[in-house]
Amino acid sequence: MSVRSLSIFLRMFMNNGSSLLHLHSIIEMQTIAAGVDPYENENSSGNGSSVPNLQFGLIWNWRPMNKGHRFIGHNGVSIGATNSTLVNEKGSIGVIVLTNGNKSLDNNRSNKVKEIILQIQMMHFDCFTS
Repeated sequence: MSVRSLSIFLRMFMNNGSSLLHLHSIIEMQTIAAGVDPYENENSSGNGSSVPNLQFGLIWNWRPMNKGHRFIGHNGVSIGATNSTLVNEKGSIGVIVLTNGNKSLDNNRSNKVKEIILQIQMMHFDCFTS
């Protein structure tokens, strides 16, 4: 997906749909699926750090963080590339980070990439909610 296409999709998601993405589809994506155990379990990490418990819907996941606020997002990882899309709980602010940083390995460098992406997103949320 191109950057432009991802941006259009996110805006449709945040605005409760369009002619391409219907409201009932958005509701389905946001509905938490009980008992989901994703192939990449971000609830546990090999370095002993605590990661907030994720709750999963279709493609999207809910995560509590940043002063008790809850966000819905989607992450993608490929060797040498990482993307992360987060939307605040109100659906009024969305942040997309696309990077060639690799977070697919369980090592210090990958953990640092995850940390920096999250910091970038939280700085944007803080900036636009202040």
